[in-house]
Amino acid sequence: MEPELASLPAGWTERLVVVRNENTRGATAFCLEANDLVIAKLMAGREKDLEFARVALAAELVAMPVLRARLADVEADPRLRERAAGLLDLLAAGGAR
Repeated sequence: MEPELASLPAGWTERLVVVRNENTRGATAFCLEANDLVIAKLMAGREKDLEFARVALAAELVAMPVLRARLADVEADPRLRERAAGLLDLLAAGGAR
């Protein structure tokens, strides 16, 4: 993923998760932290991304307070951020199924 293609919260590079083990055959992967990934998906706003976010919340891989704080740190068109905030509200209310 190229940074200019995704809408990510400020500081996302400092939260990257480094993965390197037998399964990566020695290659190093830099993965988005789960809350940052969900924010990027909500900013994209596709139905499959909303389902991903719902499952991540249900599995407690992400936390609503963190998601709300991170969304506030996204530099993007305000309309897109408002749409993502609406999706978070929907998720918080138990929607998106």
